[in-house]
Amino acid sequence: GRGVGMDVVLVNVTRLGGRIDIETEAGKGTTFRLDMPLSAAIRPMLLADTGRQTIGFPETMVAETAVFPAASVQSVNGQPSLLLRGRFLPLFDICELMRLPAPEDDAGADLSVVICSWKGRRVGFRTRRILRRAELLIRETHLRVAELPGVGGISILGADRIVLVLDPDKLFDLAARAVNRGLRSAGNPRP
Repeated sequence: GRGVGMDVVLVNVTRLGGRIDIETEAGKGTTFRLDMPLSAAIRPMLLADTGRQTIGFPETMVAETAVFPAASVQSVNGQPSLLLRGRFLPLFDICELMRLPAPEDDAGADLSVVICSWKGRRVGFRTRRILRRAELLIRETHLRVAELPGVGGISILGADRIVLVLDPDKLFDLAARAVNRGLRSAGNPRP
């Protein structure tokens, strides 16, 4: 090609503290060498439990966590929301949004909410409970796992607990689409 793709690779590798070397020998081929620090694969995460699956929220997107009474959820234009410091915060159930198996019903229980901020947008994600902060080694994802909505990688806790690591861009895109599906204009009544 014209090297446009390599420019994108160079920017991202450099951003992660790595380097890239390219060696070309006419008639023999090209060798690409990526040197990445191990710390580039280890990321600080906030761990939360959905009742069925452990989720890792990258700390770069986590603004705060909070527990709210179940009765504090209000509907704003059809979107479940919480009133936080005088402003409405859109609220999404993480299992519903990511199409994960729903946990056993815990009606009336307090809401454990991870409040996330990404590229000027701020939303809350309801989980079953907030666990703790951890430094996780992000591993390559299997193709089937990579197809899960909102997932950017996986990690392992202990010997056998798989953690789905969220991708902020994908997760906020899912939330934006969920809001659009839920809202109806006055001129377009629901059948």
